[in-house]
Amino acid sequence: MFENKGQQPTDPLPPEQQPTEYQPTGQQPTIQQPASQQAQYSPNQSWAPQQEYTPSYYPQTDGQGAPASGFYGGPEHESAQSKPWYKQWWALAGAGLLGVGIIAALVTGTDDVEAEPSATPSATTAEATQEPTEAEETDEPAEEPTPEVTATEEAEPEPTEEAAPAEPAVPAEHAAALRSAENYLSFMAFSKAGLYDQLTSPYGEGFPAEAAEYAMQNLDVDWNEQALKSAQNYLDLMAFSKAGLYDQLTSEYGEQFLADEAEYAINNVTVDWNEQALKSAQNYRDLMAMSNSQIYEQLTSPYGEQFTAEQAQYAVDNLPK
Repeated sequence: MFENKGQQPTDPLPPEQQPTEYQPTGQQPTIQQPASQQAQYSPNQSWAPQQEYTPSYYPQTDGQGAPASGFYGGPEHESAQSKPWYKQWWALAGAGLLGVGIIAALVTGTDDVEAEPSATPSATTAEATQEPTEAEETDEPAEEPTPEVTATEEAEPEPTEEAAPAEPAVPAEHAAALRSAENYLSFMAFSKAGLYDQLTSPYGEGFPAEAAEYAMQNLDVDWNEQALKSAQNYLDLMAFSKAGLYDQLTSEYGEQFLADEAEYAINNVTVDWNEQALKSAQNYRDLMAMSNSQIYEQLTSPYGEQFTAEQAQYAVDNLPK
């Protein structure tokens, strides 16, 4: 039986005129005729309607028994009814919604995948940045740990240097004695004892002993060099033997140098002792009428010039004839 699922006809037929069966096979459906139009039935005569009846809602066919286009049951209605389920509107709508959901899921997953690589280069960059630092730390010597300072150590004050006591003011006379000693040494050679005597002597500067002592302690002087200078001055003025010059430098009536200071001078002075003996012999001959033997004895005497025998003989042999 054909079930009408399409649009209902706008002009329904009375019940007695409703079609009993529709067969879309290309043949005209069999229609129940009204009683007034039915022919008399005879058992020996085949029945046929006197007039074919076509309902008002299905007035036309295509000549082959199929409904004409534009009527219920036509090609449009039949094609709509013959579509498979996956081509129906509700199936298409559901598929569309499902497709939208899948696309949204794919877009979200793509964003997550794209976000992950961005973290990887950063981590790689961080590792690359850290690697040189580790290498540098390996090359550089490790810093020694700074010892911790306890609270007790921090509390201990650092020892401070005691301020040197202020030097007392130098008395004017002491300062004057120092200046006088420096002046003497600037033009003459003095021993320490000889300079002290010069400062304190009533025939010299007449300074008190304290002032002279202050001057001796604050002088900047090399007494060995003073002895050498004094020896050279003596040799420039007169002839001396080595022993005679040593006695003059150490004598308390002479320059009063210490023994080691005088020895330094004798060993470092520039002198020819033979020439000093000849010079002394010439002086004796010029001042006094003396024979060569007398001159020889005066040159070698311990109470005279104290030359050696060789030096004295050199002098006598080289006196002018």
